[in-house]
Amino acid sequence: MSYKIYRAPLGSNSFVNIATVNAGTTSYVDANLAPGSYTWEITSVTSDGIESQTGSYVSADIGPPLIVNGVQNLTAEEGNTFSGIIAPFQDPTGPDTASDYSATVNWGDGTMSSGSISLSSNGVFVVSGSHVYAKNGTYGIQVQISDSDGSTGEVTEPISVSVAPIVVTVMTIQAVAGVPLNNVLVATFIDYGGKKPVSFYHAEINWGDGTTSAGVITDPPEPYKVYGSHTYTKSGTYTLGVIIGMNSGVTISGTSPSPIHVSAPTPTTSSLLFLLL
Repeated sequence: MSYKIYRAPLGSNSFVNIATVNAGTTSYVDANLAPGSYTWEITSVTSDGIESQTGSYVSADIGPPLIVNGVQNLTAEEGNTFSGIIAPFQDPTGPDTASDYSATVNWGDGTMSSGSISLSSNGVFVVSGSHVYAKNGTYGIQVQISDSDGSTGEVTEPISVSVAPIVVTVMTIQAVAGVPLNNVLVATFIDYGGKKPVSFYHAEINWGDGTTSAGVITDPPEPYKVYGSHTYTKSGTYTLGVIIGMNSGVTISGTSPSPIHVSAPTPTTSSLLFLLL
């Protein structure tokens, strides 16, 4: 068993077969219709090719397409909520009320949501939406709008999602030449792109004396903390630097607000006891 779908202008008997669908099909979209009024008829076809009317008729008025405009230079930041107007639109047949329209937003990262429709202060309907992008990059936002009279319109526009900032704060520490610094706190950092596992980051410590070593990052609550171990061999003044790297390839660096003063070790004294016999 299959079904044939026919379409004709409203009031006309000039039906044209536009599709044949299998039994069990629950819906069919007659796309790209010109504005006008139409009637659809459905017939059933048996396995031996006998066709008969089912008595199913549907009529509808299709208005002209909605005029949908994109918004230029949309930007967002990974991990943070983007919220704003994404598509102003106009109805050539004259504005209805906001409740007569509906909008679907494909955010370009595999997620979809309904858009919010309102009338702006200048008399233009606008579609607004909110979304959080997990990763930076450029995405295409597709907005599809439907009117209750059957009119539709859509637009696709790019949005640039930037890397959320990481703020690194390097500590000011004191050291003594020849005395090991064991697992000392050298820096903290906050990722404003949202909490990620420690394995997403790595840290490199530049001790300022020509040596570097890997830092140990501890799990939040934020801020993340970076610990390191080192022994300065000479007294002097050094600048401590820390580089935070991410699996995405982005690196952020920071330096201590004031130099590290490595002091010389305190000399030890000894005495001799002479016994005169």
